[in-house]
Amino acid sequence: MEKLAIITISIGHRPWANYTIPAMKHYARVCRADFFVERFPPSQEELPLPELPQKPGRRNKIAYAAKSFFPWKYMTQHGYDRILVLDDSCCVRRNAESLFDLVPRGYCGIKKTSPRHARTSFACIDALVKNKTLQGVAYNDHYYMNSGVMIYDRICAEAISPEKIVYAAPLLFCRYPHQTLAYYLFALGNVPLFFYPDSFNCLPAMSLPSEQRANVKDIHPYLDDDVRIYHVTGKYKNRALIIRQICDYFLNEV
Repeated sequence: MEKLAIITISIGHRPWANYTIPAMKHYARVCRADFFVERFPPSQEELPLPELPQKPGRRNKIAYAAKSFFPWKYMTQHGYDRILVLDDSCCVRRNAESLFDLVPRGYCGIKKTSPRHARTSFACIDALVKNKTLQGVAYNDHYYMNSGVMIYDRICAEAISPEKIVYAAPLLFCRYPHQTLAYYLFALGNVPLFFYPDSFNCLPAMSLPSEQRANVKDIHPYLDDDVRIYHVTGKYKNRALIIRQICDYFLNEV
């Protein structure tokens, strides 16, 4: 029987996790999967990354590396066949179908991101290839993903091994650290990818102009009955408030 897991990585002060994690636990039961919360980054012995200063790039870079490390660990050390990794800012609808049933075995499940993000991300890869820091990979914006909701299959275990993550660690300084790292490792390892339905990874209030969306305080008018998972990124200035509103709404509709 296939062994499934759902993991969320919630390192540091993440107040909204009190709302999102209970819904993820429920979803794990729907998916017939074990559920885990990782609250600490990998140790230096587990993942021997070089020093990763806060600047340039985003803070807490090891947390982005952990999004690839923990799926590898659970597959290779704990025997899981497929793993769904959810950002701790993902709000899961209680009646959402199992994403494992929608992504075929032998593929990693992703949602495509915008061509603009893909170009920005690949420019970082290309610069490191040109200065001979990294081996080159092909550019294909069709396979660039938003990495807030991803299914990892055993087929990718070698591609995301600690050795490969450490090798590609300079990518953690990029503007989109995990998206860039994941694309590079998948491309380097020729990992087959499958696009799951967009309704499983949606930004809320996408109908609003970007600045207005970033400042929204009441998300209720913009909630869509077809969305299964809302992913509330750091671009939302009222992130914790919006997550609480979405999670309460999802809880009260059943």
